[in-house]
Amino acid sequence: MMEQLAITRAVINAGCKMTHDRGRASVQTIRLRDLLCKFAMTMESKLQDNDSKPHWRDEGLKTLIAHFKEEVIEFLEAIDNGRPTPTIMGEACDVALTAMMVVDIVSVINRDTLK
Repeated sequence: MMEQLAITRAVINAGCKMTHDRGRASVQTIRLRDLLCKFAMTMESKLQDNDSKPHWRDEGLKTLIAHFKEEVIEFLEAIDNGRPTPTIMGEACDVALTAMMVVDIVSVINRDTLK
């Protein structure tokens, strides 16, 4: 865990960068905002912590939507109860991850591809 934190700090300190193709012939590299970088790294860490669990695509859309609603409630409760910022960040990441999972399931149902 300490090694992962050191890597995380190094990436954040160096400035996260992302290559993005906006539908044009050229590819643009952009620097991610520090908060977005921390948020994304927290989300990835949470995903990796749960790699041993079954894939969300096995859950079904209605189950994931119910889970999304639960995560939103937990996020709002953390704010209302004055929880520390790292706890609120974790809850916000749970909301975002669950939303991502819902979009992934919808894209599979609609046979869309996410790029």
